[in-house]
Amino acid sequence: MKILINNKTNKFLIRSCIIAGIITLLPLFFLIKIYYADYKENQANYQENQFNYYLEKYIANNPSLFTTKQAAETETTETESNDAESSPFNYSEWIDEKIKEYPANIEDIIKNPKPEKINYMTGSVNDQNLSVKQIIQQNSPAVVLVYTIDSVLSWSYGTGFIIADNGIIATNYHLFGDTEDPDNIYAERGAVILSDNKSIYPISSVLFVDREKDLIVIKIDEKNKKLPTVKLGDSDKIEQGDEVFTTGNMHDHLGIILDGFVSGFIKDEKIKQIQFSAFTTYGYSGGPLLNSRGQVIGVIAGSFVSQFGADFAIPINYLKDLIDKK
Repeated sequence: MKILINNKTNKFLIRSCIIAGIITLLPLFFLIKIYYADYKENQANYQENQFNYYLEKYIANNPSLFTTKQAAETETTETESNDAESSPFNYSEWIDEKIKEYPANIEDIIKNPKPEKINYMTGSVNDQNLSVKQIIQQNSPAVVLVYTIDSVLSWSYGTGFIIADNGIIATNYHLFGDTEDPDNIYAERGAVILSDNKSIYPISSVLFVDREKDLIVIKIDEKNKKLPTVKLGDSDKIEQGDEVFTTGNMHDHLGIILDGFVSGFIKDEKIKQIQFSAFTTYGYSGGPLLNSRGQVIGVIAGSFVSQFGADFAIPINYLKDLIDKK
């Protein structure tokens, strides 16, 4: 009888402890859940603040490295002109008005590319490392703004770079269509704005397309002069820790230069990508990733905005293979 009472007592105590433990842990669980949600939000805010801090610091320390947006040439009063310079939307409105004059033919020219031989420039093995200023002076004139609108006049923009002086430009395919679905080409009209921020051209043809590698080579008609070009490097020779530079178009700020280093490589069943740390953002897609010799070693394709050092680029050798194929 004594043993039975002890067993019942023990079971009662055990159950009581379990219930008490659950009651105690439930509030703790909810507190942890709330804390974790706050932690994630604070981390996101911290990363955004860090990006803005380093970008503002870099711009402040290197004011001569950035291209100031010029007002478009329009027949307006002096007051309207001043408003256009102070408002970022006027620049887009100017482009919108110009691009509406161009034919709605992007889908047709993407589906019917017209390949041609491209005489692009490459860097030699004897090229020396350049200063940041030299890299910018050498490449910025060849970096362009690629601007598209769809059938409902929603706009999108990115960056491209001139690889041949007759108006041939490399950029990302995703500025025009879905890289996974060949039938989903959402751009209807397209334009290219040169680095002077005033010269605007319709996209006249597409030469090469590789959706899986997110590459497209487009052409504008510039018959009056030879355009500045970049030099293409060798992406097989880059290593972790190599210094890199990017230039692209961020919102209404055109031609912004950022620097970083190669942090690693990402490879899946389709493609190898270069991972680098330069804090790129919307608008840099399609721009050049440059090495310390001023050569393009990659085409910037995007970033994981929630992680530092997770920007990535398509190796430039993929582009060379695409345009050199017979």
